[in-house]
Amino acid sequence: MGKLILILSYLVIALNAQAQIVDEIIVDSQQTGKAWDSETSQNHEIWQRPTCSAFTMSEDGQSTLEVVAYYDLNTDLFSEPEVNVVTQANFSFLDVVVRTDGSSQQFQLLPIQPQNTNLVGARVLFDDREGLVSAIRRYNNLTSRYLDSSGEVKSIRFSLRGSSDAIAAQFSHCGLEFLPELDLPNLVNL
Repeated sequence: MGKLILILSYLVIALNAQAQIVDEIIVDSQQTGKAWDSETSQNHEIWQRPTCSAFTMSEDGQSTLEVVAYYDLNTDLFSEPEVNVVTQANFSFLDVVVRTDGSSQQFQLLPIQPQNTNLVGARVLFDDREGLVSAIRRYNNLTSRYLDSSGEVKSIRFSLRGSSDAIAAQFSHCGLEFLPELDLPNLVNL
């Protein structure tokens, strides 16, 4: 009987926590006239779980660039955000280059498999997330390079117009932050 009560209590807590995340538009690009949106979602269409995200579509409308944080039912908080490029095409990503006025920063990507198996994606390296989010907020456009099925290097372009406001609103609304990096060698020597 005690196990049943414990299981039911956990389910009620989980359902209540899940209910706290609602589908809500934080920044609407149609209202701002810019390229970026931000929202919370009970069940993100790509990741199939609750999220808080800021995102834009590529210039060709086939790909998404997103800064996304996943809701954790156990902590009742959103995770640190990730930066993903997701597309419908079948190819291998190489990197992301963020450019403005002749300067650029380059970030390496790792392949990921979205829950929606009709899509492919790539995620920026863990240690580069904060730097890439900062660059997205500061620069004008982002290009993700990839190899197509014939091995030719191609690119996907994203406008960053409105990204600073959408990401700032996302971070504020969902309580997002990047945690300081741990100094592992010094922790080992304690």
